[in-house]
Amino acid sequence: MKTITTLKTLKLKDMTEIPKGTKLEFLGASDMVTVGRFSFAGRELKLRYRSIIKNPSMRTMEKWSDDGIAKSVFGNKCEPDGYGEHGEPSWLLAIGVI
Repeated sequence: MKTITTLKTLKLKDMTEIPKGTKLEFLGASDMVTVGRFSFAGRELKLRYRSIIKNPSMRTMEKWSDDGIAKSVFGNKCEPDGYGEHGEPSWLLAIGVI
């Protein structure tokens, strides 16, 4: 599975805090394309990709849309409306552009 490191401190609705620099294990996509399932401290969390991973610029996403080749939220090449090798969506899907 894929592991990511948080870029900022995350505060969840249940008042749980996930400190900046915490490693989260990607468990897979959720039923919503903008949300992934991650493991933290033995719990499964559903987190928006855009809140835990550095977002590309709008200009970059426009280029991907025009080129027909985009990057997934984990940096793998994929189709603009496709998914990367770990089952993660393209940024265009994760942000909700398409």
